[in-house]
Amino acid sequence: MSAFHKQIGGDHYRYLDISPFEFIQRNDLNYGVGNVIKYVCRYQLKGGIKDLEKARHYLDMMIELEIKNELDFDGPDLERMTSKKRSFLEENE
Repeated sequence: MSAFHKQIGGDHYRYLDISPFEFIQRNDLNYGVGNVIKYVCRYQLKGGIKDLEKARHYLDMMIELEIKNELDFDGPDLERMTSKKRSFLEENE
């Protein structure tokens, strides 16, 4: 059995068609976004309000970083972007 089809430590992701981990990997998402997805997907079956608070905490940190980046903004930082995002921006200029 593939590691993608089993879960260690609970079954709070089993009802999903795709696990948060697989979704995050396939879409090349960063750590903060990945944690928001993870906590929002599982809150009803695992951590309840505590998981929503964790998701909000990651969102708050991401907002702070975006505000700081906007203040320092002089165009997209293509070096920091993943190849998928870079390609998308280049194709849609």
